[in-house]
Amino acid sequence: MDALSMVTELDRRFGIPGVARVSAGNGALPRAQITSSLCEGEIYLHGAQVTSWKPAGEDEVLFLSTKSRWEEGQAIRGGIPICFPWFRAKVNDPQAPAHGFRAHESLATRIHGRERTRSCRQHVHRE
Repeated sequence: MDALSMVTELDRRFGIPGVARVSAGNGALPRAQITSSLCEGEIYLHGAQVTSWKPAGEDEVLFLSTKSRWEEGQAIRGGIPICFPWFRAKVNDPQAPAHGFRAHESLATRIHGRERTRSCRQHVHRE
């Protein structure tokens, strides 16, 4: 399934008119945009990372680096990341991705059933 079709399908399945919608963001990565009378927010499915939060009538609260690469396999720099199941480099496995595998994979991948957890589990359980 191409990226645009995936975003359209995710929005159809999980969007809430006037409140939440899934759209293509930076690098065409899918993101959920949330709007209410109290605030606006943005969550990229890549890494399940919160990248924006603006209280109503206020400026952006979260920082995002201009060095973010907005592509699969790269962590988004800034915002509120999900670091799971470890933070930073994995001491006993230098081949494991920094900040765990969740920071580098898309939640949309899991939603569409293309699991890559076998190799990730190997990193988690490697002694």
